[in-house]
Amino acid sequence: MNNLKPVASEGPKGAYIEATTRCNMRCKYCPHYYSTFGDDMPEAIVHKAIGALVAKVDTILIAGLGEPLISKSFFTILEACEQNGVRLGFPTNGIRLRDERLVERLVRAPVQICVSIDGARPETYNFMRPEQEWDRLLQTLALVQRCRKKVGPKFKGATSFLCVAMKDTFGDLPDLVCMAHEYGVSQIQVQALSDGFPGQSPFNTPNVTAPALLEGMAVARKFGVSLNLPSSLYRMACDHVLVGDALWRDDLTPGAKHILSELLFEASVHAVPKDGISPCRHPWDWTFIDCTGKVRACCLSQTPLGDLNTENWNDIWNGTRYQNFRRLVHSWNPPIACRKCFFPDGINDGDTTRYERYFAQFRSETISLDSDQAKFDDEFERIEEEKGKYLWHLKNRSGAVSLSMHHGSRFLCFAIEGKGSEHNDFTFGTCKINDGQPEPFDLSCDHLFFPLNHVFADRLDVRFEMEGFGNRKLVIRGASLLL
Repeated sequence: MNNLKPVASEGPKGAYIEATTRCNMRCKYCPHYYSTFGDDMPEAIVHKAIGALVAKVDTILIAGLGEPLISKSFFTILEACEQNGVRLGFPTNGIRLRDERLVERLVRAPVQICVSIDGARPETYNFMRPEQEWDRLLQTLALVQRCRKKVGPKFKGATSFLCVAMKDTFGDLPDLVCMAHEYGVSQIQVQALSDGFPGQSPFNTPNVTAPALLEGMAVARKFGVSLNLPSSLYRMACDHVLVGDALWRDDLTPGAKHILSELLFEASVHAVPKDGISPCRHPWDWTFIDCTGKVRACCLSQTPLGDLNTENWNDIWNGTRYQNFRRLVHSWNPPIACRKCFFPDGINDGDTTRYERYFAQFRSETISLDSDQAKFDDEFERIEEEKGKYLWHLKNRSGAVSLSMHHGSRFLCFAIEGKGSEHNDFTFGTCKINDGQPEPFDLSCDHLFFPLNHVFADRLDVRFEMEGFGNRKLVIRGASLLL
């Protein structure tokens, strides 16, 4: 991660373009299930995004909160990619792929069609996609396969599955691999469900997840299907075996047992970093342009790093906001979206709870902010929140506080509250403790963590420097030491 500097290369390798936020399906884990919304990206922004990126990137993905095939600009983007030799990919629920002429057009182009499918049976598929008919989906997959065979050597693209892993559907993984093989699908991308759907995390049900994972990997090897899974799932399976909590182990098929042996050997050879943060290259290799023209680091982040309505691409890519965001990603205080990321190649390695669990392992010792344990300078204003409880509000851009220190502490934690701003406002700052290096943070979260491995004094001299951009103010609700 040390070679990833705030200033990136000349441009990203790939770009996500949210060509629409309209959708023709209501999946239970999507905002479309709970509300009605949607619009297409304005034509002017489509042309500006294409003009800025199509000659520089290798890949464009039409993705976001909508169904790409109903976007008014889909073919504009497709034709631009074809003319410039850029690969195009998009996820789809498959409803529009019932049109044979459309499918034939797509399979003649350098396009990756990624069909979203979360189960290999009607009941598991409809569990999350109640408005889609299972039989119609199978007919669609068969149509795509026929069209691919029809164009023969002229077929330039690929077909893949996108599977959102959930407790109640993950057991279908081996059968889903068999389906992929049956319909000529070369790859399955698996993403672990985010925290937005309580009780369905595959990481909380190892007795279901682990055997399905291993059996799925064995079937994928047998049929030559590429199965792209979060490596945190592998580690979960191995950890339960190593602590003797794997009753499912004896019931595995020979192929799955062989896969498990390989994973255990790999785990013994390559130590897993314990700092709770994995390398993420998205802010250096990719960019995301949302439906309104706002530029973000990825499709999960709500932090605006630029706006194509008012700025040029070259001013955005290595502008101050983008640089500050890159400074945060691998810090102890990544943005809130990164902390909850479910991408397999994100900082959580596909496990949405990994960052949180890292800090939960420490014992917490509260620092009283209304005693001699804490001394705020005049730049902080004490505000009574309710009887007997106070907040400390940083009035300007810099301020300091002196805190008592417990020797052996690993981190200083502040409970904070963003004040006076909308959720996606990006307010960046740094915190320097004693003679340590300034640690970056932003105000998108409710807790900040700062390492204390360099501190041997009896008190912590903490200085905050806010670098602006957003309208939020630093408000401290509490402090604690993690031991």
